[in-house]
Amino acid sequence: MGRDIEIDLLTPAMRARREMRRQAEPDPVNHPSHYKHPSGIECIDVVEHLPFLRGNAIKYLWRAGEKGGRVQHIEDLRKAKWYIEREIANLLEAGR
Repeated sequence: MGRDIEIDLLTPAMRARREMRRQAEPDPVNHPSHYKHPSGIECIDVVEHLPFLRGNAIKYLWRAGEKGGRVQHIEDLRKAKWYIEREIANLLEAGR
């Protein structure tokens, strides 16, 4: 009881890219640290499989608190909220 179970949902290609990034020098353009999870997974590995608005919401939630200070943290959460609200509005409009 109380044991954590780790489930590996990464494809072999995603695992290989993650390992390459772990070994590489810091690269703020191609692999910014604020988009990298401690597990080695990068945000892009997840959001590239999602529709644009949902992916951007995840991107801002992912980096919230990792880039800049308190003001940037709040701004990132507001940006995520904006993308979520736009996605909801689009879905409601499509349902009319």
